[in-house]
Amino acid sequence: MPITHGLYIEKKRRHIWIRLPNVVKKDNITQIESRIESSLKGYKGKVVVDLSDTLSIFSILVTLLMHIDKLVTGAGGAVKLVNVSKKCQAQLQSMNLDRVLTINKEEAGAKKKAK
Repeated sequence: MPITHGLYIEKKRRHIWIRLPNVVKKDNITQIESRIESSLKGYKGKVVVDLSDTLSIFSILVTLLMHIDKLVTGAGGAVKLVNVSKKCQAQLQSMNLDRVLTINKEEAGAKKKAK
């Protein structure tokens, strides 16, 4: 099983959709960041980060989300989180990250696997 198992990146509806694996940890963060950075290289549009498989928000995932946000907004784009569980929403709110990151509770994400 590849170290980035569960990470799916695809262009969908003129946006880049990223579905993160259920756990982001120190063993896979470097490879995940590398795949995301290469997919976002030169991209200036909207990026949707799907957290439907994410079980919990740990500090390493917060670092990844902030890194994605910095890459995208630095290029003039925007990031939106979708399919955020109530538990993860509460965790993001407890860290005041809901003030920094856009969380859309309504939108359905990219459930099918990207090619």
